[in-house]
Amino acid sequence: MITYAEFAFRNFRNLTKRYVSIAKELGVYLKKADLKYTLEEYLSILFMNALLVFIGTAIPIFILSFLITSNIAITILLTIIFPTIAAAVTGIFTYMYPILVTNSRRAKIDNLMPFALNYMTTIAASGAYPIFIFEALSELKEFGEISRISSKIVSNVKVFGLDIVSAISRVIPEVPSETFQEILFGMQATVSAGADLKIYLSEKARASITEYRRKLDEFNRTMAMILQMYITLVIVGIVFAIVLTTILGLIGGSFEFIKIIQYLLIIFGLPLGAVIYISVVRAISPMEM
Repeated sequence: MITYAEFAFRNFRNLTKRYVSIAKELGVYLKKADLKYTLEEYLSILFMNALLVFIGTAIPIFILSFLITSNIAITILLTIIFPTIAAAVTGIFTYMYPILVTNSRRAKIDNLMPFALNYMTTIAASGAYPIFIFEALSELKEFGEISRISSKIVSNVKVFGLDIVSAISRVIPEVPSETFQEILFGMQATVSAGADLKIYLSEKARASITEYRRKLDEFNRTMAMILQMYITLVIVGIVFAIVLTTILGLIGGSFEFIKIIQYLLIIFGLPLGAVIYISVVRAISPMEM
């Protein structure tokens, strides 16, 4: 059965060829996001998504606009404007998706790096070959993206018959974290030179732990500030708004309208504030959440 990507590529192949040279950077992000599409295939998906959203929004907007306005000119205008905006937003999001995935993978790798490096140092200290270090990492799913990258290195050696230096070199362009790329480059150079891998990994592990502690201290200070802002703006702010609107209602305002505002603040304001607070904490946290 034909896949969505294949269907999109068949229909938009000629169109995407014009934009491949412009969107070369997107191809890099596709590799680092570990998305199994060529650049032409992904651009075809982008155009297909935009077209489907345009059609999917144009039909109901045309019907609703005509039923509400009964004016064909306004109906046509609205049917052009809103579906075009929806299609443009869809296209932008589809284009940005590999970049967002790459950034997410980079953050996950950097957050787990200190623990992975300590584990790698322990294995290297036992005198194990470099391939065994990556085998051990690939089996520990707790290391997430680092485990997936290690699995690729192991596959390059065991399935494709590459030596460990070539296997690492083949994977490096797909690694979204510049820090982990540097580690792999260093391991590659250390193995090629016949130097002690344990010493190299030990130094990197110490530096990584120091950086991780600095991030934790910075996170704690930032968290204290964000928590204070959340309590002041959301909790105290909403309580103050409810008290103020109640006083205004007693003075002589429209009490029914004020009740609606208060309900909206409680039902939507508090949950929205909590969601924003949690999202910000997750975004800045140096730990896997």
